[in-house]
Amino acid sequence: VGAAISTCIALALYNILRSVYVYVKLNLQPLDFNILKVFGLFLANLVLFEYLDLGLASPLLSIFLKLGLFFLTFCLPVFIFNLEPNSVDFIKNFYYKRIKKSNPEQRP
Repeated sequence: VGAAISTCIALALYNILRSVYVYVKLNLQPLDFNILKVFGLFLANLVLFEYLDLGLASPLLSIFLKLGLFFLTFCLPVFIFNLEPNSVDFIKNFYYKRIKKSNPEQRP
C-alpha cells in the first residue's frame, strides 16, 4: 500500500510540475474547463457504479450491464456535448473513413 501511495504522489507531483513548466516556458495553458467537466462526470460515474448493486446472479452479466450503463452515462455525454474535442474528432474521422470505404456519397 505504501508503494502505491508514494507512486501516486510522485506521478501527481510530476504532472503538476510539468503543467507549470509548459505554462511558464511556452505560455500555453494545457488544461481547460472542459477537462474539469469530464473529470467531474467520471467521478460521478465512479461513485454511481461503486454503489450500484444490480442484484444479478451472474457476475459476467452484471459486468456487461454496468459497462453498457457506463457508456450511456459517460461516453455519450462526452461525445454529444463535445467535452473533449480531440476525442470526438478522432471518433468522427474513424467513423467517416469506415463509411467512405463502403459508401463514398454519405460523408457530409
